[in-house]
Amino acid sequence: MILALDIGNTNVVLGCIADGKILFTERMATDSGKTELDYAISLKMVLELREIKVSEITGAIIGAVLGAWFLTQIDSVLVLLRIPAWWND
Repeated sequence: MILALDIGNTNVVLGCIADGKILFTERMATDSGKTELDYAISLKMVLELREIKVSEITGAIIGAVLGAWFLTQIDSVLVLLRIPAWWND
């Protein structure tokens, strides 16, 4: 299963993809005041609400329009949750 994150100026849109199907999409507000832990908790709560275990996620795709400071926070979340990610900037 792949975790997809689209980081925008207003929202972070996230979802999971498995076997070529989109399982869900959700939105979280983009907030430069949130810490890595805040985002980790929010992301983990969304996954739990959707009954998806972090261990089921094998990778992540991340797209962003924001600066490196925000990418660093999202990268920290992925590291915290032990989800490998591939960056293309």
